[in-house]
Amino acid sequence: MAVDELPASPQIQAVDIDQQDPLETEYITQDNPNNHTVQPHWRTLESGERIWVDGDGDSSINHTAEQGGGWDQSNPDYRTPIEKT
Repeated sequence: MAVDELPASPQIQAVDIDQQDPLETEYITQDNPNNHTVQPHWRTLESGERIWVDGDGDSSINHTAEQGGGWDQSNPDYRTPIEKT
């Protein structure tokens, strides 16, 4: 299913940010208590160098998920644009 085919959430109203001046847009921040697991993966740096990212902080040691690579990461807080009145 394409992103534009996803049903709208009944709790969130879409705001066309392209039509708003970002300097005039105000936001409220809401806590997002959810986490997600990041699997080990290859990352291409701006230089073109590829490194293995597995969460241990040492790109010279390449752990797979089975070897304990990967990590849990918190999701960013929700940033909801609000209309000025």
